[in-house]
Amino acid sequence: MIDARKFLLLSALFLFSFHAQAQFQADTNWLRNQPVDLSASLHQKKWSWGLSFTQGFTTVEDPAFPDYFVKPSMGGGLVGYYSPFPLISLGVGYAHQQHGAGILMPDRVSGVGNGDSTHRTRFRMNTWSVPISLTARTPVLWDNTRLSASAGLVHNRLVRATQVYLSIEDGFHTYTERTDDIESSFWEQFYSAGVEIEVPRSAILQIHYVVSNSRSNVYRSEGYFAGREGRLLAHGIRLTTRF
Repeated sequence: MIDARKFLLLSALFLFSFHAQAQFQADTNWLRNQPVDLSASLHQKKWSWGLSFTQGFTTVEDPAFPDYFVKPSMGGGLVGYYSPFPLISLGVGYAHQQHGAGILMPDRVSGVGNGDSTHRTRFRMNTWSVPISLTARTPVLWDNTRLSASAGLVHNRLVRATQVYLSIEDGFHTYTERTDDIESSFWEQFYSAGVEIEVPRSAILQIHYVVSNSRSNVYRSEGYFAGREGRLLAHGIRLTTRF
């Protein structure tokens, strides 16, 4: 004879499994019958905004000083887009951007294990930047992914420029101010290309390889760099999330 408590437990389990199966079937039918409109792309929006991050590698082209080498530089900020057509966007942003180069100094004390390293000096520049861009993209090629390319200009306003000797042993780095030796503002031009991956009606991730260079000499005619000409060069990966 079945105990009353076991009977109630078995009955409850049966009712629960029956309800779960019915709910699963109802949800499956509802999802199957819902219209799926993947054409509602964010590219249809006239106005949108996003966040941008760049991991780049920068240097300075100076014919009178061939001892610059490439160093990593980062940047990031906000960007807004106006899209008169789904395949064309005009963008403007506001970002903080690093520039500069490593400086190859003479090895005055040769040998292993001494503090005289030829790769410890950095020329660092920080700017507030306003990028202006034109982006063209293809229709969807596969899995909501498009190819795209951009070109534009960047207006940079200098925040600070320093020459730094990195004292690895004790952390007491040596800083030399170079802010007064660099133009307070200058323009860059850039080109980029890559892919745009969209989550329909949610977000677009743009992954671009970007190259840029300053359009004029960034050194001031007076001061430490007098008589020299330096142009900034950069390349790297830029990630932009657009909403």
